[in-house]
Amino acid sequence: MRVIVAAATNYVARRLVERERALASDWRSAAGDAPKPKHASAKPIIRRPSRGRAGALSLIGDVLNAFFIGLGTLVLIGLVLAGATWAWSHYLAAIWAEHFGTVGL
Repeated sequence: MRVIVAAATNYVARRLVERERALASDWRSAAGDAPKPKHASAKPIIRRPSRGRAGALSLIGDVLNAFFIGLGTLVLIGLVLAGATWAWSHYLAAIWAEHFGTVGL
C-alpha cells in the first residue's frame, strides 16, 4: 500500500511542477490580464443572417414548412400504428393468449 501511495504522490507532484512551468512560460500570464482588442464593437459577433425574401413570401414559406412537418409527423405515426396492428394480428395476439389467456378483442 505504501508503494502505491508513494507512486501516486510522486505522479501528482510531477504534474504540479509541469503545470507551474507551463504557466510560468505562458506570455499572457506574465502580462497580467489578456490583451484587449483595440476597438470594442457594440454589435454581437454572431449575427442572424438576413432574410432576402419579402414578408409575404417568407410567411408562405413558413406556413408550407409547418404543414409538411406536420404531414410527415402524421405519416410517421400512421406507419408506427399500422406496424403495431400488423404485429399484433400476426404474432403478439397468439403470444398474449398463450401466456395470459384469451384476447378480449
